[in-house]
Amino acid sequence: MKFESRLEEEVTKLDRKIAEEAARLDHRITEEVAKLDRKLAEEVAKLDRKMTEESARLDRRITEEVAKLESRLAGIRTQIADVRADLLRWMFVFWVGQIGALLGILFAFFRR
Repeated sequence: MKFESRLEEEVTKLDRKIAEEAARLDHRITEEVAKLDRKLAEEVAKLDRKMTEESARLDRRITEEVAKLESRLAGIRTQIADVRADLLRWMFVFWVGQIGALLGILFAFFRR
């Protein structure tokens, strides 16, 4: 009986030690998970700030490029308007010359 009671005491001690070790490990795991959660939150915050900065930079760049394109487009529109005015002017000169030549031919033809 002495052996059984001693064995039971040892088993009880081992159970207590296992329970203590399990509690200690559980506490340590909880602390490590909390550390990892904090680190993860910090990294997410850094990435969020970086994404916001990059988004703002890209928005500025797009705005600048659109402004450049609008400026170039205005220049092209001006050039088209100038070419159109020149074309109309030369068309007018051509048709006035043609009418003059036609009137000259008709005048010479009907004068005889």
